[in-house]
Amino acid sequence: MDRITLKGHSSFYIREGWLAKGLEIDDVNIFRDSIRGTEILGVGTTMVKAIRYYLTATNLKNNLSLANEIFGELVKNYDPFFELYTTKFLVHYNLVCNENKATSWYLFFNHTDFDGMTKDEISNSLDVTLQEMKPNTSYSRKSLEDDVSCILHSYITKSYTHEITPEDNYRCPLADLKLLDIDSSHRIIKSEPIYDTLDMLVILYVIINASEEIDNQDFVYQTSVDRLLNDPKNIGRVFNLSRTQIYKYLEELQDAGYLTIHKTAGLDQIYIKKRVTLEEVLSIDK
Repeated sequence: MDRITLKGHSSFYIREGWLAKGLEIDDVNIFRDSIRGTEILGVGTTMVKAIRYYLTATNLKNNLSLANEIFGELVKNYDPFFELYTTKFLVHYNLVCNENKATSWYLFFNHTDFDGMTKDEISNSLDVTLQEMKPNTSYSRKSLEDDVSCILHSYITKSYTHEITPEDNYRCPLADLKLLDIDSSHRIIKSEPIYDTLDMLVILYVIINASEEIDNQDFVYQTSVDRLLNDPKNIGRVFNLSRTQIYKYLEELQDAGYLTIHKTAGLDQIYIKKRVTLEEVLSIDK
């Protein structure tokens, strides 16, 4: 983590249609001109800044001049209205792995273990983790708490407090992923996504990005089940997957010929046979 960014979203979570509208705009000056931005995007000036933040934090645009030559352009070609689960999972993946621009998202999904916490407890946990990782960096505790509120509103459709305002009724598309929920004690819990919504090629794409490339005539990448489960930016952390669910995806990928599972005493190794491109992943629903 080179630097931290807190509250880059100006307290707004992603709204339906925001990313699609923003991705269509190639003129960076629209985001810098408050009048033009509000007219073209149809939102307030602070929301324009929030849209700009999310476009860059999710790697849909680089420096807001052109769509990212890989991710943004492919989304425009295959799912310009962000309707598919595959696109939403990749947006989520990019966001929670962006430790420099979406620091709280990164810490929440990659470095926070909990099975039922209040909002305040989550804020305390992130605060402790951030102090450990960046001991000489000053930051606003209030901004960190605002980030936690934004994360919870992004992934949970029902209220985690007893206070709801009309503004909270605008839904975030990331809530479709079912990665957070509220238990009977009104505490926030991490939850596994519905299996059929998370395609095996999304899983493979994330695994490859977090795996070691090897020089072997039969395999191109190597990793282990423990790494898939526990490593930051890997499928267990990013998608809240249990060991059982990970094996289910691995067996599906093995049956499809993408990888081989070598089961040894307590340390199962994964050898990946085939690379998968981002375009292959985004085109699976076409």
